[in-house]
Amino acid sequence: MRNVNLFNNKKEHVKTENTIAKAIESFFIIGKGNTGHSTNKISMNIKWEPPDRECFKLNTDGSIVGRIGIIGIDGVVRNSKGDWVMGFVKSITHNTTVHSELCVLHEGLLMAWNQNHVPLQISVDSTEVANPEIGELTS
Repeated sequence: MRNVNLFNNKKEHVKTENTIAKAIESFFIIGKGNTGHSTNKISMNIKWEPPDRECFKLNTDGSIVGRIGIIGIDGVVRNSKGDWVMGFVKSITHNTTVHSELCVLHEGLLMAWNQNHVPLQISVDSTEVANPEIGELTS
């Protein structure tokens, strides 16, 4: 819904029922389907962890529309209790996935720094940004 709002300039509210229904549908289509093909799957429990006491935490994300073009970026800063402190959402142009992830991280760091939300822990969902030795950085 965030992407629909961002890319179609709408202000639709996220409905819990729809989110749950789509999650269940994805589980049955992707997670449970048995096509007879051998696939390597890795199961991971993902849970947001609050930052250390007296710290803030920045979480960032980007959503690409097409291979090259517009990306929706957003970030949120929360305190050690998990309370929302501030956030942003905007669209930018990008030339690679890594570039877009670095842009959203840069935007979040500037936002936190300008509001003096330090010390700051950072959480990104890009292995190339979190650990450049894993990914391939190209321009």
